[in-house]
Amino acid sequence: MQKIPYTDFEESLDVKVPGMSKKNTIRTFVLPEKLPTELEVARKGFSYKAEKFLNPPVKLFGVPAMRRLAEEIFEWDNKKCFEHMATYATTPPMLPKTFENSHGMWFWQADVLNTLGRKYGIDEWVEASTLFRRSGKK
Repeated sequence: MQKIPYTDFEESLDVKVPGMSKKNTIRTFVLPEKLPTELEVARKGFSYKAEKFLNPPVKLFGVPAMRRLAEEIFEWDNKKCFEHMATYATTPPMLPKTFENSHGMWFWQADVLNTLGRKYGIDEWVEASTLFRRSGKK
């Protein structure tokens, strides 16, 4: 349990995210008695993210989108290619508002992989972080 000021509670009820909640929605989170370790959460999270990228619920994202892009890219001008890649290579709900500097999420993911890889001695994550950073450069 946590005490919060009523004004903070009132603001939290005023949800303005279409499709997520209606105004005055209350969400509760029930946490298990024994919380998983940071490493367990990271492994599960990376695995989940990889699965959603490889087999997304909507074929407009992830690997299916990249395959479609590979088939069609030769017919597009440069701006259209970049906008398509920036949009569909980004996993929802983190779609960029603009396409400028859309590589920032790649760098953030690279930093997370590098930090956790070094902390837990997982060389594959450190190597993946380098590849992520390289793939985000323009």
